[in-house]
Amino acid sequence: MSMSEIDDFAKLEEFLQGMGKRILFKHSTRCPISARAYREMELLSEEHPEVPMGLVKVIESRPISQEIEKRLGVMHQSPQVILLDGKRLVAHVSHYEVRREKLSPLL
Repeated sequence: MSMSEIDDFAKLEEFLQGMGKRILFKHSTRCPISARAYREMELLSEEHPEVPMGLVKVIESRPISQEIEKRLGVMHQSPQVILLDGKRLVAHVSHYEVRREKLSPLL
């Protein structure tokens, strides 16, 4: 799986400055809905290994999660997937909408 954990501001800044399509996945390690979404993201990562995926554990890295909300203007939810292309926000989905078949066509 090609998800890399974003657990400090330097990693977040590097991820946000990236080029091309990439995904931020905000994940709660205590939520069963988020556990299901995590499995969906694993499958998506296997299907699209060329798309970088950043994983933010929202409980363990709350300041990072809050900074994402502030910088991208996307209200915090978890699980949540934010799709970027360059510096442009392409899409965001949360909860039961985090599904491989919904996200794959956007990549």
